[in-house]
Amino acid sequence: MSATKPIILYSHTRGPVPWRVAILLEELKVPYESKYPESSEMNSEPFKSLNPNAKTPAIEDPNTGAGAIILYILDTYDPSGILHSLSGRDKCLELAWMQFQATEQHMYYSRHAWFIYKHPEHVQSALDRYEWTVKRTIGILDEHLKKTGKTYLTGDKITFADLVFVVTNEMVPQLLPRYVSSEEFPYYAK
Repeated sequence: MSATKPIILYSHTRGPVPWRVAILLEELKVPYESKYPESSEMNSEPFKSLNPNAKTPAIEDPNTGAGAIILYILDTYDPSGILHSLSGRDKCLELAWMQFQATEQHMYYSRHAWFIYKHPEHVQSALDRYEWTVKRTIGILDEHLKKTGKTYLTGDKITFADLVFVVTNEMVPQLLPRYVSSEEFPYYAK
């Protein structure tokens, strides 16, 4: 499991996606170095060979090669299942929560942030819609934790499925400054 050279994590200082990868690497004690490419670098080779989508995060593993980042890191550097289940129902649930995080939480929180901080016009209907969606997403997590009576999403230990939500959850105070999620969603707030 030990690498002779650190992984290179191509990242940026803003936005949650690269930090999810950094959290996994830290938790698994995988040595890595962060590099912060400019947009122009990401839209050309050799970066596009690492990620054809021309966005961060991307990794370069000088020891073996690269792949789909989170699953690649787990498969390569966590063969004993410290942060994931190796098979069965919990593995499927972890993958389902990862997909929910990517397609719901991250996507809608990012869109909400766009309309707050970058959109040239104030569009109240969009802000209202994304505020509702942020609360809906928190509610789904809260309801699941309440229903299962567990602290973690898929079992009795923390897994990558929990960790992928961490950084984006940290955006909630910026997205909804006056909102106190613990009042409405106590299980999520734990």
